[in-house]
Amino acid sequence: AWGEPDLAAQLRHRADRLDARLVDPLWRAFAARAAEFREAREQGRLREVGGTLVIGGAAGSFAVLAGAAAAAPEQGPALGPVPVLLAGVLFLWTPPHFWSLAVTRCEDYRRAGIPMLPVVSEPAVWAPVIFCHVAVLVALSFLPLAFGMGPLYGAFAALGGLPFLLAAWRLLRAPGRQAAMRTFRASLAQFALLATGVILDGAARWAA
Repeated sequence: AWGEPDLAAQLRHRADRLDARLVDPLWRAFAARAAEFREAREQGRLREVGGTLVIGGAAGSFAVLAGAAAAAPEQGPALGPVPVLLAGVLFLWTPPHFWSLAVTRCEDYRRAGIPMLPVVSEPAVWAPVIFCHVAVLVALSFLPLAFGMGPLYGAFAALGGLPFLLAAWRLLRAPGRQAAMRTFRASLAQFALLATGVILDGAARWAA
């Protein structure tokens, strides 16, 4: 009565399509990048650059792309511009989020031997890097408006992105633990508000 066999068949078909169109290519690229990082760590180069967040950012972005591909229509591209842009936002969001936290817990990271950027560099280096990441991701978060996202999404993107950008600017002007913690908290708010905007905007368009 509920059509369970048909639903199961559709789910299996979508899983096979997702694996063939997205998972395999992305997994190969991700595995290759992980191998590069393993080699860099073995050679001691990874600790010098403090670049340990790239894999984490890529993994988070992969979740966005995988979900979008699973929900894609039967005919047409597996990914549209909006999920790609949102994946880019998440990729850029990860480093300043954790770098800001690392500023407030720098000694803990140093004792643990974790080469976060604020641990291995001076404020003159990490503060501009954090600000540039935030500036680019906030700008990128508005681009989905050009590809079909509505004003509700734009409002939430602004509510989350502009305070995050302001906090990163203040951290750039006066690097310190308090400013870093404000930036960290602003990153949490930005992520939550952007996700809320995506959900509500999609619900509004579905109900229209």
